[in-house]
Amino acid sequence: MTSPLTVDALSRAMNALKYSLANYLQFARPWVDGDSRAIDDTVARVATNHDDRATRIGELLVERHGHVLSRTFPAAFAALNDLCIRYVLPLVIEDQRQIVRLLEAVAVELAGDVEAHDLVSGFIDQENRQLRALRQLSGDHPVTNRGARIHTVPHARMWSTSVHRPNKRIPRINEPVPEASVNLDRIARRTFAMLVLSRKADQRIAIGNDVWITVLKIVGNRVKVGIDAPDSRQIMRGELVPERSVGAVRPIARRAK
Repeated sequence: MTSPLTVDALSRAMNALKYSLANYLQFARPWVDGDSRAIDDTVARVATNHDDRATRIGELLVERHGHVLSRTFPAAFAALNDLCIRYVLPLVIEDQRQIVRLLEAVAVELAGDVEAHDLVSGFIDQENRQLRALRQLSGDHPVTNRGARIHTVPHARMWSTSVHRPNKRIPRINEPVPEASVNLDRIARRTFAMLVLSRKADQRIAIGNDVWITVLKIVGNRVKVGIDAPDSRQIMRGELVPERSVGAVRPIARRAK
């Protein structure tokens, strides 16, 4: 049986890796131009490694404790949606630096548990190498990022809510306009973007701060979901919603990669 202190330490290490900013950017894809492909590829590799290491810690927790203490991505990450990857890179670097510091602190806490200590300690050098790779990219693609900050507290990561988007630059004449630019024709037709997500059983989707949708079971082409929402929210099956309400807008599917 694993002690509560060991479970807490391992859970913090697992969640720091599983819910890193690099991992978040794989769901809320930033804008990537030709000059920043290398940044996007490196961040994707960092995210894959975070997932693998979080899974290994989770397997140890399940083996010893029977379950894991999981959380979700920080809500403040949502303020970074649709930004250029070069602008977000300094924040990925800061998040990675905090992950390394957290793993170092957790390794100290696990000094009395040889197996858990060796597992976490083995990740520290690997995460430091990823940090150096990200910093190297920052040197190749310098960006002044004064708007967004990450504040830290001991053994935890806390994002500041004062995350600002950079001022929009007016394109030069004949300069290609990014796909993220406003589509006036879309507004005129009163359409909205539909976010399309792929989820597996037991995975969740957050809508705002008070609605959670959990995929409970998937059998063939039927999906059973659970909805956790305040009593004030009206929830109805789509076929029961009056047609005049549905026809007010026309959705445009936008797949989340």
